[in-house]
Amino acid sequence: MNAYEEKARDAGPGGPLTALEELRLGTAGEYAPEVVEALARVLARGCLTLPSMG
Repeated sequence: MNAYEEKARDAGPGGPLTALEELRLGTAGEYAPEVVEALARVLARGCLTLPSMG
């Protein structure tokens, strides 16, 4: 999910949680709620990390 990666990268130390919250707030029109919640489940398992800047 490109939107998550962009938001998390730009949000600083709290990036992953901040990005997820922004995506959840956008589910009314911009993002599909079921996709955002699937991402939340993956994040909760610790399976997703930010791409390294290199």
